[in-house]
Amino acid sequence: MKKSFAVSEEALVKLYILLPNIVFAFLIDVKKDDGTLHTALPFILLYCFQKMGIFTLDSFGKITNYLKVLRVALSLALLGSCLALIGVSGHKEILIDLGAILLGSGLSCLPLLDKEAFGSRLPKIKRWALVLTFVIIGLVSLAIKYQAKFFELLLLVGLLGGAWINAFLAPTSKEKMLDHLAIKWRSFVPAGTIFILYAMIRTYRQTALISDFEWMLIFCGIILLSFIYKNMFNIFEQTYQFWLGALKNFLVIYTLFWLFVLGKMQEIMLAFVILIVSGLLASQIIQKLTPKKLFGAEVWAYLGTLIGLLGMILPKTYLVGLFWACLCSSVADKLNTQVGENVDQTGKVKTLGSVVQQIFLGATIEFVSLVMLHSPQALIYPTVYHQTKASYYLPAITVRVILITVFIISGSLIFFRKYKQQVIHQKEAGHV
Repeated sequence: MKKSFAVSEEALVKLYILLPNIVFAFLIDVKKDDGTLHTALPFILLYCFQKMGIFTLDSFGKITNYLKVLRVALSLALLGSCLALIGVSGHKEILIDLGAILLGSGLSCLPLLDKEAFGSRLPKIKRWALVLTFVIIGLVSLAIKYQAKFFELLLLVGLLGGAWINAFLAPTSKEKMLDHLAIKWRSFVPAGTIFILYAMIRTYRQTALISDFEWMLIFCGIILLSFIYKNMFNIFEQTYQFWLGALKNFLVIYTLFWLFVLGKMQEIMLAFVILIVSGLLASQIIQKLTPKKLFGAEVWAYLGTLIGLLGMILPKTYLVGLFWACLCSSVADKLNTQVGENVDQTGKVKTLGSVVQQIFLGATIEFVSLVMLHSPQALIYPTVYHQTKASYYLPAITVRVILITVFIISGSLIFFRKYKQQVIHQKEAGHV
């Protein structure tokens, strides 16, 4: 029985980012109120709190017991999913909103605990967890097809419940969760800015409602964050991490946008599988690399990412290119994360990259839509109303070509600066 709970926790390691977002995205009833802010609010709240948490976790003091933090995080997430389940069954929208806040807050802490207390290292547990992962994906796909919203949430509650029990069964030291409680109020400034930015851009993507004043606030927020975290980008590895965070977000968000434009919502779960499988394969590739091959592998991973992006340009090879880009970027991400690097700092850099990418993607969609469809909101309608037109096809491809071109140019500038610096360091080390 204890092993089954460990399997649930290991499956959650693979699913905690995408699964809740998929479940809450399909809770939006586009027939009710035509997909306005009211019906999309739970998904927006979940997404924003999930992204904000990484900026607030270290605001209360130095963490000394990661397992206790994991228990608190899973307790919040489980309570939130239970409230959402009750809200769906009883048609209580306030409970769904509150559940989304708690679920997002709990899940936001899990990336920082990945190497400390979250997940299993036993091969047998990992194999069964992989089986459970694909079983859950299959069941969620069926639930989405038949609009069984209660069952979707029930699967999420069951997965979180198993991980929660396993966390409380695990032995822990008597060490306190925090070294000492010391609230750092200044750290809430970037957290609040990130929350507002994500809320505005996500609201735009789910409702097609945004004003020029909100765009102005968004760019002011970006300027503020650039001043707060300007020292991060003095390190080439972190600048590359920023680019990888933006790229991964683009691969997910644009793929959903593209499938909505095509009207192929049934393929969303296929894209979901591609993202998970590519991450698993990347982990296996990294384990087989020897230290001498890491430097060369990083170059090949970056070049492979570019090949994948080029493959995504053509509609017929889009999913193949997506898989290759996801695989190579995951390998590049793992290779770039240095041993002993501050995981919290890495998570912040990735989140900053993702928010900048979403803003640029939203602005590009609005610009292309205005030029080609004569309406700044027209191209966002497929994701709001789940309806598409043939006239959206070419503008959506145009958006893709613009974003991929920007990623290739910026990535090449960033990576080869980093590569040049690494070559210099290796030569210096060779002379010592």
